[in-house]
Amino acid sequence: MAEITKFFEFAIAIESLDFTKKKAKMSGYCKVYNEMLVLLSTGIFRETLESCCRRFGVELIKVNPAFTLRNWDD
Repeated sequence: MAEITKFFEFAIAIESLDFTKKKAKMSGYCKVYNEMLVLLSTGIFRETLESCCRRFGVELIKVNPAFTLRNWDD
């Protein structure tokens, strides 16, 4: 993906997600839900993507997830 964006001179935008507070808040809830949150590999994916972008010189933009929803029917 980083190679393609470099070729077409695009940046990559990702949501800046942080589940730390959510995990702490949900600690008293359902074990299955807690396990699901722990198993989310968003951190690993983000780190890999950041590394690829650095390697290929592609800009990685982290955006607030509250502003990423768009209504495409307009």
